[in-house]
Amino acid sequence: MKHLNKTARQALLFFFLIVLLYKPVFSEEIFLFGHAPTYQNDTISFYHFPDPVSKVPVEIGKCPIDEFGAFRFEFESDATWQVFANLGVYQVYLFAKPGMEYELSLPPKQEKTLNDIINPFFQALSIHIGILNTDSLELNYLIRSFEQKYQPYLKSRLVSFYNKLEIEPIEEFISNTDQGFISITDKYFNDYKKYKYKVLQLLNQGTGLRIKLYSSFQGEEVLYENMAYVEYFNQVFRNFLKTSMRLPGGDKIRFDIERENNSPGQGYEVLKQTISMQLTIQDDRLLEFILLKALYDEYFNSDFNKSYLLNLIKNIEMNSEYSEHKFIAGNILWKVSRLDPGRAAPDFLLTDQNGKDLSLQDFRGKFVYLSFSSFGCYNCLRHYPMLRELQNKYQENLNVITISVDNSYEGMMSGLKTKNYPWHFLFYGKHEKLLIDYDVKVFPGYVLIDPKGNIINSFAPSPLAGFEVYFQEILKRDKLK
Repeated sequence: MKHLNKTARQALLFFFLIVLLYKPVFSEEIFLFGHAPTYQNDTISFYHFPDPVSKVPVEIGKCPIDEFGAFRFEFESDATWQVFANLGVYQVYLFAKPGMEYELSLPPKQEKTLNDIINPFFQALSIHIGILNTDSLELNYLIRSFEQKYQPYLKSRLVSFYNKLEIEPIEEFISNTDQGFISITDKYFNDYKKYKYKVLQLLNQGTGLRIKLYSSFQGEEVLYENMAYVEYFNQVFRNFLKTSMRLPGGDKIRFDIERENNSPGQGYEVLKQTISMQLTIQDDRLLEFILLKALYDEYFNSDFNKSYLLNLIKNIEMNSEYSEHKFIAGNILWKVSRLDPGRAAPDFLLTDQNGKDLSLQDFRGKFVYLSFSSFGCYNCLRHYPMLRELQNKYQENLNVITISVDNSYEGMMSGLKTKNYPWHFLFYGKHEKLLIDYDVKVFPGYVLIDPKGNIINSFAPSPLAGFEVYFQEILKRDKLK
């Protein structure tokens, strides 16, 4: 650095300080690599779920696969993550520890069929991905070995519950299984095993025991990234607010929730104190985590005004001492309100039938009637003649846009060859997050967006269900502004 002038040295020093401040202190690199010829020239997106409440996935990064099927991907983490990738009909996962390298064996490529894509009940097959460079002490090997014993017993336990059959007692199964892992010191694995056993012990118990288990979390570490802990926590605290309001002092919980609407900022801390006294839990982090789950679950029920619950969640996002809880609260708010009227519609950049890349912003200035459909969907095709009429009749005020979820761009173009539809068709490009962003559950699905790019209705009427009358009312109101 002696050849640099003083200003350059200061700038370089500032750069290194910024890197140090924003890079997690204890993070280490994790490498994923392998050879998958059936995926040549594809790109795999890897995700993890740092939020165990809303379960909003976070993309770790994209991994390109070369023309020979080789790939190598690296990312940083300061904790063990369960990492996921969606590969057609499969969702593959592994447990990735900082500082490790994993040679992955991907399942043979099998794309979703069109029926899979338009089926709202389709679920990808979950597969613990093969790792070629593992050994008997590696975490994925340990969890796979444990699950090979645990899952058959869990299934037999469920069968015995409904058919009154005699099987090995739970405590005996735990003792026998533990003999195979007695020398294992891996913390993630031992926690995983511990909470899987606790899930078993819940099976034949009713609500009464679950209430007793609330206070058993006192003094236990909150393990946001351990899937077994999350599973057990979610089962124990299922419908927590409903259950707690039936306990002594339960009326005060309702009062505290409604207080937040009348006295903003007060209900959050008071509600935590009420729950603390009821559960005999003093751990502030745990109490807030319980509260986040309870408020999220209750949002989808009808016992409370949703605005009361959202105010409490906003308060946690603003005032929590725990970064994990600020993140979770922000995810919840995004998930439950991202498609509310007035919110900016999720943007996209997709290729149309003319080979041009277009974003939602390219259609600003007119209302947008956005549909998700496919040429292989009979109900979708029934709507196209009506969409043609709407586009022709209201072209001064309305852009009809169809996002095609066909298997390929060629499939979309093949469907367009026989008809000259006067609106934009965009290929979704297998960007499944786009379907998540718009909460698409059925095909065809419709969204109405205003000229500024904000949502008017995320479940807009279809052409068959009276969209034209609905849109005429929207136009009248818009002219009166």
